[in-house]
Amino acid sequence: MTGTRRDRSFGGPLSALLRPVLTPGWREVVVERVGATVLVRSARHDDPLLRAFAAELPAGPLSVVVDEEAPQVAVSERLVALLAARAKRGLDEARVLAPEGLTGITASRWRRLAERTGVALLVPAGPVSIAGTTLFAAGGWVRWAPGEPGRSVGPRHPVPSWQEEESAVFPTVHGGLIAEQLPLGVLLRPPSAFPVLDWCSVPPDPHRLTVVAGVPGGPPARAADVAAHLAGLPPEVCAAARLVSGDGQDVVALGRAVAELLGTAVTVADGVPVERGGGLGFVLHDAAGRPTWEPYLGEIRCRAGERTAAPLRWRAPHPGLAAHAPGVFRVAEGWVLGVMRSGLWLRQAGRAAQPVPVGAPVDPAVVTVAVGDPGHPLADDVWDVLPGLLDRLDPAVLRRVRLSVLGVPSAAGREAACALARERGLGLRPGRRAEPVRARSAFGGA
Repeated sequence: MTGTRRDRSFGGPLSALLRPVLTPGWREVVVERVGATVLVRSARHDDPLLRAFAAELPAGPLSVVVDEEAPQVAVSERLVALLAARAKRGLDEARVLAPEGLTGITASRWRRLAERTGVALLVPAGPVSIAGTTLFAAGGWVRWAPGEPGRSVGPRHPVPSWQEEESAVFPTVHGGLIAEQLPLGVLLRPPSAFPVLDWCSVPPDPHRLTVVAGVPGGPPARAADVAAHLAGLPPEVCAAARLVSGDGQDVVALGRAVAELLGTAVTVADGVPVERGGGLGFVLHDAAGRPTWEPYLGEIRCRAGERTAAPLRWRAPHPGLAAHAPGVFRVAEGWVLGVMRSGLWLRQAGRAAQPVPVGAPVDPAVVTVAVGDPGHPLADDVWDVLPGLLDRLDPAVLRRVRLSVLGVPSAAGREAACALARERGLGLRPGRRAEPVRARSAFGGA
């Protein structure tokens, strides 16, 4: 098989790693390399699922995949030869695993293996799933170091900075919610609901805990239960944690309520977690669970005692835009484009500086493009700027755009807005000639 090298194909320094050990049954075990992984399997049966699992493991710390169908005494001797040889070349830690965990090798044998090889062994106490470069063990990882008892290091490896060694591996209860470990962080779910399968393959942020409150179709997570979980975290982990709504409720409203209960700021993000370029991202989903668009305003800070929420992180609508102010970009002479929860805001650059608006909750089906300043005349040249801006938007965004004209357009401007909406198939809420559109009607009271 492509990418696979058998015992006889190893030469040079690697040959010592795979040289047969004269132990009864050693011929029944094959040691080979699959991608970045070493596979120790039964010579009688080459399991394609086991091989595929080994091939999918990320590079990094040495990973040894063991076939539990192989004779375990011979497997142990092969592991000793492999790891001891690697230890002479500087190896001090290795993961030894199987897709469903390693139940056939006892704790005492792991201790002896660590002693005989001089290598600390990381062993999963349960099934293992792959999320990016993270290996998630449902029962946690146990580290067997030479001369030390087995020690739990948590469910994720490599260990993210926020993961506690003694973190709860199995679900715990906080009020009406069950806290369940996922690769990306923690899911707070009602007892009657279960995680979305796609969430189980999303990798974690190595520097920040993500807490998902609720699941699609389930009852809304209560702020008091979410606060109870966050309050039990170390202060530095709680302060950096990111709160996401999994049940569809407004995450800013939830974040404000949690912040009031905790007496501290809470960071929230719109959308649900997805794997994005090998890392963690957030995308909005419709009622059927289909992804729609990625919010431009990525994170929002909800502070205790404040009715407003503050933008924290955002992304440019498309590459190459020059920054004008935090969350605001130059798009043409005299015009700037700002981000907000519900979409984008195109306005004249000469107006008084305004902070990035948090605004109304996001709508998975609609991306609002607000045009102009409420109550101010809208210059006609905006209709020359806007088509070029729309052309550079992601197709998934463009087909959901609704124009919301906030400024007061001229008669020609109203006609241009209607013509643009017809040509592009866009939704349109035109500005009124005599009654300016108020800011609150477009952006909400955030």
